[in-house]
Amino acid sequence: MLISAIRSVALFGGIFLLPLFLQQLMGLSAVQSGLMLMPGSLIIAFVMPVVGWLSDRSSPRLLVFLGLLVTAYSMYLYTDISIYMSYWDILWPTIIRGVGMCLLMAPIMTLALNAVSRHKAGMASSMMSIIQQVGGAIGIAVLSTVLANRSKFHMNNPGPALNTNLSAFTKASHALASRAHDLGLSHLNSVMVAKGALVKYFYVAQMNFAFQDAFFFAMIIILFSLLATVLLPNHNVIHHSHERVVVGE
Repeated sequence: MLISAIRSVALFGGIFLLPLFLQQLMGLSAVQSGLMLMPGSLIIAFVMPVVGWLSDRSSPRLLVFLGLLVTAYSMYLYTDISIYMSYWDILWPTIIRGVGMCLLMAPIMTLALNAVSRHKAGMASSMMSIIQQVGGAIGIAVLSTVLANRSKFHMNNPGPALNTNLSAFTKASHALASRAHDLGLSHLNSVMVAKGALVKYFYVAQMNFAFQDAFFFAMIIILFSLLATVLLPNHNVIHHSHERVVVGE
């Protein structure tokens, strides 16, 4: 149940952070950002049957461990996310995350349902669904808090965005103002346009760092859950083999 909750943190947290980044910083529309997430969902449809077959024939502990590592690696790739990335560089980690989710889903659900008697399977399935929804809500709440706090931190510490070189910003401001003046704006308006462009650049750069920190925090949460895989059985345990099945009267 712990691993299932953390899986939901990674799934819903990633689905929350990435569209926010694509729309707020890269300027994509809601439809475009949704299309960027679609391949990660499609890969689940293709890989899930294979993982289901493997979960019946191999160690569920190993599959869950690999799934957590793959999912953590997808979050690691986003710790260097940038508005200058190509669409493929942003799309590729979503595909990796989809594979990681597949490696987690089937073994965890199989272990959960096999660990209880048949008449409790419905309750176990409901509990797993509740845990996943609660984990997703907690994941969104935690990662949005991390994003807000880290954005505030980076806004108050502009060093990385300025590259510790204030003269470069001064030169850029003069160049932008000169270009705006050449386009027909007055000297005062040219200076205002140049300052506005630099402020926007500063905001985007600082928010970029905040998103990187949020993905890093999500990766740490997933890696922490690796400890829980030690408690998982190394094979599918069925505790209801002694039960009788009554057919008819």
